[in-house]
Amino acid sequence: MDDAIFFGMDRIKRGLSWLYHTRWRYLILFPVFVLYLYAYFAIFCGVPRLPSDYTAYRDETAAKGALVYLLVQYAFGLAVLIYAFLKHKANVRLVADVFLFWAINLMVYYGFSLTVCTSRYDFRNDWWVGQKGSHWAIVLDIFSTGKIPDPPLTSSGAYDLNNQYYQSKLWHLIAAYFARFNYAIFPASGESIAYYADRGYPEFTYHVELAFESLKILQAAIGYWLYVLSDEIFRHLHLSKRASTIATILVCLLPFYAYIPFVYNNDALMIAFVLGALLMALRYAAHPSFLRAGLCALLLGLAMMSKINGSLAAFPIAFLFIVSFVKALKTPKADRKKAVGTFLGQMGVFALIVFPIGLFHSFYAWSHYGESFDYVLYPGNENSNNYLNIDFYGVYNRFIGLFTSDLFVRPYKYDFGRGVGGLDSYGYIDFNIWTGLFKTSLFGNAVYSDSALVNLLPFSLIDRQAKLIFNLWLLLDFWAGLSWVYWFIALILRKGKGLKPEQGFLLVMGVVALVYYVYFCIKFPFTSTMHFRYASLLVFPLFASFGGAIDKGIAYLENYPRVSMDASHAFARVCHC
Repeated sequence: MDDAIFFGMDRIKRGLSWLYHTRWRYLILFPVFVLYLYAYFAIFCGVPRLPSDYTAYRDETAAKGALVYLLVQYAFGLAVLIYAFLKHKANVRLVADVFLFWAINLMVYYGFSLTVCTSRYDFRNDWWVGQKGSHWAIVLDIFSTGKIPDPPLTSSGAYDLNNQYYQSKLWHLIAAYFARFNYAIFPASGESIAYYADRGYPEFTYHVELAFESLKILQAAIGYWLYVLSDEIFRHLHLSKRASTIATILVCLLPFYAYIPFVYNNDALMIAFVLGALLMALRYAAHPSFLRAGLCALLLGLAMMSKINGSLAAFPIAFLFIVSFVKALKTPKADRKKAVGTFLGQMGVFALIVFPIGLFHSFYAWSHYGESFDYVLYPGNENSNNYLNIDFYGVYNRFIGLFTSDLFVRPYKYDFGRGVGGLDSYGYIDFNIWTGLFKTSLFGNAVYSDSALVNLLPFSLIDRQAKLIFNLWLLLDFWAGLSWVYWFIALILRKGKGLKPEQGFLLVMGVVALVYYVYFCIKFPFTSTMHFRYASLLVFPLFASFGGAIDKGIAYLENYPRVSMDASHAFARVCHC
């Protein structure tokens, strides 16, 4: 009997070892993670009992239980690390995996602590509950009818695009059908909710609200891929193991990754598809194939179908394709024609997939609604209280200065000022684009100290540590930016010699993200355009260069005693002579 138990444990150990080391482990674990999210939702969450409290848990006991469960998960991860170190089995890969485990569970705890159907604007981006024209209304339309809705009509009979109906609707479609599936499996009361009935939505019952609350499962599943795909990208950049681990740890510590899935719009899905396309492009560059070219095109097309600015990923991907083309041209003359022909065929497959999928919504909206290909909803006008008057703040304060006065006023970004456009004085609104970029990477548009949620966990914990989080990340981002600038200057001085394809990939990615972000803030001079979601690709050049710099520093310190001893021996020989 004991032998049978031992044999069984040994088989489990070998199976877990295989799962841990296989390259497909994240894909294999994903269905298990989704089932886990359903169990988590069923145990802790449900329809909020008291809407005025904005609590997302069944009751106070469930809220405390979720926090205790999170602490147990952190203790488990810490125990694994301590055990590995004591047994001399610790390595940088294990450290990265433990941080990923912590970060994903913290993301789940944070996101499931918020209600989906709330009127709290500061925790959402354009998810205006109970209002026409919002992402919420689009998902409800699809949920109710099973069809993608047309934009509403104006009094003149033309389509009104002054709302979120102009957006690509892949995420809305997925969210609506996900809610319909959960509507069938989660029972609840069919009584209409007065708050929504008074706003023209009598069909929004407690049963429908529970189905919408279950959207946190979908968003947490998307968040899972944000973390694991970022980790995989760092591992494919030919960084040292220690440098890629440092970069992954920074991703795990960055609050943006924890909150962006739970703003309930198409940004998180778009970013997840972009990361998948970037990873597949790196794999294609290492080992070109028709399958990898096709998968890269599919993922990039789906990113564009989620949100059109997913097309920015095409630039770093194109750089890797150009490198592959140059390699094909450099093959021996006897094989060159075949190599070039194969590459062109792969690019043909890429084009045949990416353009129909990626541009489908743009062509459809243009032909049906007269929507231009570059149409973006203008977020207000010069009288809006989030409008930024460049004449008042100045070009330097708005676009150039990194350490302007609004950076140190508060850790949160203030989107709305006093008076018309917040122009009566400084201090009521954040105006510098780099300040907005930095603060939204930490807290988004939320101002926890002013929120009704501030007395609830985990938001009170965030608010109490907001300044600490702010100062820590200010220091980290400063050194990350400095390391990237140092690498960029060194590259210029070397005239590009020794530039690896992965380094060029990061360079193009960073430059494109910066240029697009600045352009977007110039075209739309409002606080809402100052957001890290419009420049999220900066994570990779910044964290990769910072990880590389720290790795070199650690390597120097590790070699310092040997270097010192060699120097002392040389000095002794000189003195002896």
